[in-house]
Order: sequence, then C-alpha cells, then structure tokens
Amino acid sequence: MRDILIKAKNLEGPKEWVFGVPQYSWKGEEEFQLEEIKNQIGTYSIEIETLCQFTGLKDSKNNNIFENDILEITYEGEGATKWVVYYNKIMGMYRLKMFSGNGERMIFPLNERAVVVGNIKDLN
Repeated sequence: MRDILIKAKNLEGPKEWVFGVPQYSWKGEEEFQLEEIKNQIGTYSIEIETLCQFTGLKDSKNNNIFENDILEITYEGEGATKWVVYYNKIMGMYRLKMFSGNGERMIFPLNERAVVVGNIKDLN
C-alpha cells in the first residue's frame, strides 16, 4: 500500500508549502481530524484550506502534480493555455478545467506536455 502524499501551507512560521503524509488526531469521540503533515524533516501544523493531494502524475519537468495546481500546456501550433487540476467526484478521477474559460479535459496524457506554474491556493 502506498502512502498518500499531500502538500499544504505551513500554519506556523513562513507560509510555505510543506510536503508529506497526513497525520490525524482525535476530534471528539469518534472522528479523526487532519491537523499535521509529517515528512523526513519533521511534523508541520497546516492550513487545512490549502490541502492538496498528489495525483500520481508528473509534469514534463518531472515535478509532482497536485490537486489545485495550475498547469501550462502548449499544443502544437498554438500558444500556451493554463489549466487547473481538480478531482471530479462523479468520474472518480483528476481532471483539468480551464483557468479562465469553460473547457475541461482529461489530465492524462496531457501531463507529459504540462509545466506546473503555480497553485490556485497561492492566489487567495
């Protein structure tokens, strides 16, 4: 079984992205709450609103692609367009929707042409 890799903004100190596996703690009597990320360096308290899960895919520069990442994709004979990675619950898969516009596409195999240029959580 593989670990679920996530990234989120650090709650304490500089508001930088931290990467690792989720760490849950008890909330109430029967509920877990995600509060921290643990990696080889240590444990980080995180801003839950910035949580992004790894899609299992990499971009053309071998960077991990996470949910909410902004990808720039260049098609042959066209200029670059920006797309946002999101999880489609109905289809049960990660998809791309246009950063500005109404288009939607599959993320695979377009990830091989894509470059991660940001994350929508950085814009808030």
